[in-house]
Amino acid sequence: MHRSKPDICSFLKIAWITGIVLFAFLGTTSVDAAVTFNENSNGVAEISVGGRLMLRIRDTGPYSSVSERASVLCEVLEDLLSNPPSDPVTFYVSRENGYVSAHCNGRKILSVYPEDGQSNNSNMIELALYWLNRIQMEFYQLRSSYQSRVSQKLEGEASWYGYKFEGNLTACGEIYDPYAFTAAHRSLPPGTLVVVSNPENGRKVVVRINDWGPNKTSREIDLSMAAAKAIDSKEEGVTTVVIEVLE
Repeated sequence: MHRSKPDICSFLKIAWITGIVLFAFLGTTSVDAAVTFNENSNGVAEISVGGRLMLRIRDTGPYSSVSERASVLCEVLEDLLSNPPSDPVTFYVSRENGYVSAHCNGRKILSVYPEDGQSNNSNMIELALYWLNRIQMEFYQLRSSYQSRVSQKLEGEASWYGYKFEGNLTACGEIYDPYAFTAAHRSLPPGTLVVVSNPENGRKVVVRINDWGPNKTSREIDLSMAAAKAIDSKEEGVTTVVIEVLE
């Protein structure tokens, strides 16, 4: 893997300082972060944060009812938003025995079962990534007013790197996980949070920079496989994106 650079210690120091600043910000949860759900007449539980619809639960999974499943998920989300983990924060999904789980720093947030994929016309991995990305958008408080937090805006081509790099060390010393929301960039320091948007479909994903790249100077950012899937660019290979660097 091509990611390491000789002066990595200085960049790790920058990442550590960035982490302290981000943790201080995330440690204060907004007053409208109450997680609630409402089961509609079709038996679908709509889960909201501060009145903002986040996701819909249509199936019971291993629970006795949709309401029970939604209630448990609300408790988990409330705890995540009220007690955020220390940096670096990593959102990722993993395959389990017959289902897919979504995590934040080892904390399981939710599970996606085969019936979830079927009722949402999706597969378990893509649905888990879709739900998890919506959750992390709320976690980082990236609502319609987040533009005031954008310190830099870039535009260019995004490529992605996947399974063949799985398990390799990234430039900041982490193990590369293709199912995590991370990315590589040549100038942004490790720990930087960016919102990557696909202008063709309006999809956005939050990624944390943890690696150096891409190799080709014509490309602006290397997304993890999970991030590429989240903005529907994986099949295309290279996609023109807008990158918003967050303070």
